[in-house]
Amino acid sequence: MRGYESKKIFHFDNLYRQNPKEYSHFRLYQIGDLSCKKGYLIEEHEQECFEISYIYEGRGSFIIDGSKYFLAQGDVCINAPGELHSIHADGDEYFRFFYVGFDIKSSSRYKKLFMDKLRTIRYIDKPYFEDKNNIGESFLYALNELSNANEFSELMIESCLNKILIKTLTSLSNIENPIYKFNNILGTKKELIYNTISYIDYNIFKIKKLKQISNSLGYSYSHLSHTFKEEIGVTLQEYFLNKRIQKAKELLIEKNQSVSEVAETLSYQSIHSFSKAFKNAVGVSPAAFQRNKSIKI
Repeated sequence: MRGYESKKIFHFDNLYRQNPKEYSHFRLYQIGDLSCKKGYLIEEHEQECFEISYIYEGRGSFIIDGSKYFLAQGDVCINAPGELHSIHADGDEYFRFFYVGFDIKSSSRYKKLFMDKLRTIRYIDKPYFEDKNNIGESFLYALNELSNANEFSELMIESCLNKILIKTLTSLSNIENPIYKFNNILGTKKELIYNTISYIDYNIFKIKKLKQISNSLGYSYSHLSHTFKEEIGVTLQEYFLNKRIQKAKELLIEKNQSVSEVAETLSYQSIHSFSKAFKNAVGVSPAAFQRNKSIKI
């Protein structure tokens, strides 16, 4: 990993690219722990293997194939081979993250299962998720074994890495974004509404224009808009704006993203257009909302 050395606090890097460590289901190429200050940059490079990163402290942006994702403490990011990838420490506080680089062995009895799940990275809305399975704890145990090795360390490390991989793949299963189809017995209108709402939920960070929704679902915008209003009681535009503002509130309070970061994450054309839409909907500016955390989300 390359970066600005003056911004680096410490880097516990274990690199095995020339001689990968062999475990039952995967080859380990790299595992480490990096702590840095605001402004630290890992320059763009091509990903050589799968990589799982866990944000232990602070905030940073991961730029993957030109798309920028803002990650905070407790988030897990997954990178696939061939992706162009860089990392930037954004927050005012320290930024620290753990990482592991690996590939799946062809001899693993679970190779198909693992690879099928890992391939979904390319089809999900965002290549990261909030850790709800104690993935960070497994990283800590693995890194501790590496720095305090004993006769059982290799077994412990393999156990921890298995947990990191399996917990990550389990989480991936929960964030895949298929458009689920109702049985036709429920009626085509209800099916269309459900599919529309599902599409918005899973693609909230990508939608820039409402026509993206109708085009993706294979309907004209006028037909979709009319049906949505008829069935739900609010226009498609009103529903989408409400979902977008609700997500903005979560990012401002729970993720502590800046106003500019939220505007970019939610694909607004500018900070001004985001701030105007937010104030019209909420009654206060995004900055005022973030300062006054007593306001209910």
